[in-house]
Amino acid sequence: GSSFAHGWITSVAKGTVALYLEQISRVPTVSQMGAKQLATDIGYLCNVLAALGVVVDPHLAHARQLLDAPKDEFMDVFEDNVGIDRKTAKMIAAMRGIQIKG
Repeated sequence: GSSFAHGWITSVAKGTVALYLEQISRVPTVSQMGAKQLATDIGYLCNVLAALGVVVDPHLAHARQLLDAPKDEFMDVFEDNVGIDRKTAKMIAAMRGIQIKG
């Protein structure tokens, strides 16, 4: 019973997160206020996932960190957190109008 329910919830949550990340990747540009709002929305989803006992996808957590970072600190956040993958960083940087070298 309980393990089946948790497995089902985890599966639905993973599908939701994958779809959410896909939709985020389609956002062409976002203002500073938009970035903050999106980071807040991701935080809300992460809180719901945690309440359900679901481990948060690291790509989602990293997207939140990069969206929440002030523009002038973006590269520091990216470079200081070795876990953030380049693809996620480039996606968020492009959306925010930030250049990443390489």
